[in-house]
Amino acid sequence: MRRLFCFIIFLFVVFSFPLPAQDDDSLTLLDDPDIYKIVEGIAFGDTTSEIADKLGVSRRTIENHLSHIYDKIGVKSKEALIACLSK
Repeated sequence: MRRLFCFIIFLFVVFSFPLPAQDDDSLTLLDDPDIYKIVEGIAFGDTTSEIADKLGVSRRTIENHLSHIYDKIGVKSKEALIACLSK
């Protein structure tokens, strides 16, 4: 049931969450397949290490991507991202 709820939140994010229009790059944030998979992992409650294992990259790479996502959306943590996505 929790995974279904997380998936619904993920779908909400992908299809209706407005990204800030600071520049053209922010409008295409979720067009990057890696960023999409990271946000999906966050929505499903995966840890940074679990996401890294799934994508076959280092934990630090995921943290760098998350930092980029946080900057674009205007949050400072994974918890704030989840709260923002669930609105």
